[in-house]
Amino acid sequence: MKNRNSNLDFLSKCSFCGGDFNADKLTVLEEKPQKTILHATCPQCQTSSIFFLSNNQAGIVTLGMVTDLDETEVAIKFSSQAVNADEVLDAHQFISGYKGDFLKLIEKS
Repeated sequence: MKNRNSNLDFLSKCSFCGGDFNADKLTVLEEKPQKTILHATCPQCQTSSIFFLSNNQAGIVTLGMVTDLDETEVAIKFSSQAVNADEVLDAHQFISGYKGDFLKLIEKS
C-alpha cells in the first residue's frame, strides 16, 4: 500500500527540482473555512507555485501549479477586485465594434 504522506509531497516539494519548500516561507493568500490558497517559492531553484486546498464532501481536494508571479505580484492579484459581468459585456461590445488595429490597441506603451 502506498504511503499516505506521499500524497502530500506536492505541498512540501518543488515540482520543478524536487527541493523542499520552507514552511516558514509559505504565504497564505486566502483562507476561508472550506478553502485555503498558498504561494511558495522553492529556495533551491526559485520556482514559484500556487496551491489551492479545498475541503468538501469528497474530502480534501488539492491543486498545485507553477507560476511566474512572485510573492508580491500574486498577493496583489489575489487582493484585486474581480472583473464583473458588466465589464466583460462592455469589453465584448467595444471589441466587436472596433475597426482599428487590435494589436496596436493592446500594445504596452
